[in-house]
Amino acid sequence: MNYEHDQEAKLRSAAYRALSYRALTAKELREKLRKRKGVQFDLIDQVVQELADSHQIDEEAIAEDVIRRGRDVKLISRRMLRRDLLKRGIDRYIIENALIEFYSEEQEHETAVRLARKKFRTMHGLSADKVNRRIGGALGRKGFPSYVIAKVLYDVNLGEDGSQDNN
Repeated sequence: MNYEHDQEAKLRSAAYRALSYRALTAKELREKLRKRKGVQFDLIDQVVQELADSHQIDEEAIAEDVIRRGRDVKLISRRMLRRDLLKRGIDRYIIENALIEFYSEEQEHETAVRLARKKFRTMHGLSADKVNRRIGGALGRKGFPSYVIAKVLYDVNLGEDGSQDNN
């Protein structure tokens, strides 16, 4: 009994240490703790559940932070954010609610336009066709759907000479 209590205390300490570096989802913390030798998985699950119940693990806050950073800094699509959050083990319901609240389809279009304009600034002297291909490719690699890419290329309004018309 004393040994199990000691193991639980060490596990809890390791969990707090891991959470002090960055916010982790329950899945990520479980994976990190399972790398420790000689630890029972049911004990890990118990510690992680206790931390989740006491709001030490806040997956809604993690989803919000990842979405805001993806939208504002990384300039990536809702689809790519959804995939990244699912990979981190966040529940689909939490992800969809966070996307609705923090990254609307209109904001996705605005983000795609920002990325297109950022890329356009580096493409002096290229033909309009080449600029469109490169910007379309960059948007595609960031996960934007084809209908958003087409609309962005139209909205950014690239002229035949490769210059941008800023309406």
